[in-house]
Amino acid sequence: MVSKIIAAPIATGTGCNVEIAKAEAHPPLMALTEGGRHTLFRASLTPAIARKRWDRRRRLGHARRSTGSSPRRTTS
Repeated sequence: MVSKIIAAPIATGTGCNVEIAKAEAHPPLMALTEGGRHTLFRASLTPAIARKRWDRRRRLGHARRSTGSSPRRTTS
């Protein structure tokens, strides 16, 4: 559950709404449509604005690289 709470701000920052609900109800999506308990995290941006911000950061060289994405080259 903690990982879902940590992931929610990442998803909402890209323009996606996030709903977290218990998976115990079968089927869980049907339970949501029938008013089941859930937590809603609303997107802080529209997908278009989030994409524009990402593209601008990428062009300016500010995009983050994932850890270990490529080995460092050293000159000898």
